[in-house]
Order: sequence, then C-alpha cells, then structure tokens
Amino acid sequence: MHFEIDQPIGAPRDAVERTLVDSAYYAALSGMPNLGTLRCRAHRVRRRGLGLGPLRLHRRDVTGGASGARPRQADMVIHTSFDLAEHHASFTMVPDHYTDLLTCSGTHLFLEAPAGTQQIAEGELKVNFPIVGRNVERAIVGGLERHVAGEAAAIEAWVAEHP
Repeated sequence: MHFEIDQPIGAPRDAVERTLVDSAYYAALSGMPNLGTLRCRAHRVRRRGLGLGPLRLHRRDVTGGASGARPRQADMVIHTSFDLAEHHASFTMVPDHYTDLLTCSGTHLFLEAPAGTQQIAEGELKVNFPIVGRNVERAIVGGLERHVAGEAAAIEAWVAEHP
C-alpha cells in the first residue's frame, strides 16, 4: 500500500531538522500521546558533509493498537538517515515480531512553508497476511498519520523550549 502524509509543522525548517537529529528530543518524547513509548537505540553523526545517520529508534506500538496485535508485538525499530543538505530523510521500519509479515520504507521531505515547515512522508507498506493484510495496512497507516501529527506538535513544543 502506498501512503503519503502531508503534515504542517509550526516551526522553521532548520529548527525542525535540528530537532529530529537531537537524541535529547527523542528521550523527552517517550510516553507522549500518539507517539507510544520511544527509545533512541543508536544515534551516530557522520562527519562527511551534512548527512546524519543512522538514527535507530525503538517505538513501542507505533500503530496505537489499531493492528490488533497484542502489546509489544507491534513494536518497531525505525532506521532513519537524514540528508540535511537536501532536507530529506529515508526510513525503514523493522518489526520486532513478525519480521516476515511486514515491510515498510519511505522518505520524509521537509519543505519551507509560510507557517514554518511542510513535512511530506511517503512510503510503501506491505502486510503479507492473507485476507486481512489490507485492513491491517490501513490500520497501520492510520496509526502513522496520528503519530506524525503528534510528533509535529511535539517538535513545535521542543523548538519553543529549545531555541
């Protein structure tokens, strides 16, 4: 299933990007509504150019329980690499469980907008499970939409507190 999420963020693009590569930001997010429990497992900065990565985040129940999976079975590790020169990030979501049943990868593009930043997340999600796979994909994408909206609010708050 192809998905695209278009999310405004009320903060300047450079501040949004700085926030998204700050491990202290991720530590402060854990337990916020629509974000689940979050733990930054690895964060490494490359010295060549403006690329940063990889950033490995462990998110518990990124779908908000919508997939019907039992607690902890919807846990994901999200591998993200940022290219700040291009205002772009690529990501892959790897489930802790059912690794052969779910694949998801995509990109984030950060555009300057009159009210701050426009984040466009685009990707492909595939749940390899007969009969119910398409319904689970829709539920996961709905969870991702809620997550991106929740994270936009968290970024705005972080930027306001950490100018």
